[in-house]
Amino acid sequence: RRVATEWFFPAGEAYGIPVSGYPATVAKLTVEDVRDFHARHHGPDGAILLLAGDLRVDEAKALVPKHLGNWKQALPRTPAEPGSRDTLL
Repeated sequence: RRVATEWFFPAGEAYGIPVSGYPATVAKLTVEDVRDFHARHHGPDGAILLLAGDLRVDEAKALVPKHLGNWKQALPRTPAEPGSRDTLL
């Protein structure tokens, strides 16, 4: 699988990098690196929320702040990946 990915995508292309990384790169990571990445990239600024089921739009709008209202971004996202506040109903 890795050979195919590297064949389809030129060196340096983001899609050519394995999701799990390369052993030499991963070995250099520290616990602090992983915590920082998680704090920057796993939060509401980059989240997509999908609600499905037997509920009305007004019910859905009430549920989100009730259950996720205190969810804050731990660290600002990197400038290369700005967050978005688009709402689609």
